[in-house]
Amino acid sequence: MTLRTAAVLGLFFLSVTMAHAELRYIEVDSIQNIPLIRIKSLDDFESILNENHISIVFLQRGELFAIVGSTYFAFPIGDYKSIQDYRMGSRRGLPEWC
Repeated sequence: MTLRTAAVLGLFFLSVTMAHAELRYIEVDSIQNIPLIRIKSLDDFESILNENHISIVFLQRGELFAIVGSTYFAFPIGDYKSIQDYRMGSRRGLPEWC
């Protein structure tokens, strides 16, 4: 997806600097009819991002999505809006809805 396509679709952009890479988070309304793999570990999800040089992550209803080829990889983050927020909240023992 190009930036122009994302702008036409009215997607929300949020830039966040991460220790491992700079990620751009795009909030989406819906994702349909896609091959989807849900990842249980944040470390594994981040490995997928790093190994595939992914810089754009989609956010929808408490899940992060990354596209590799024609497959979406997802990780649940609750009400957090970035990996960094999720990690900080998890370290402090906060629930996912904080």
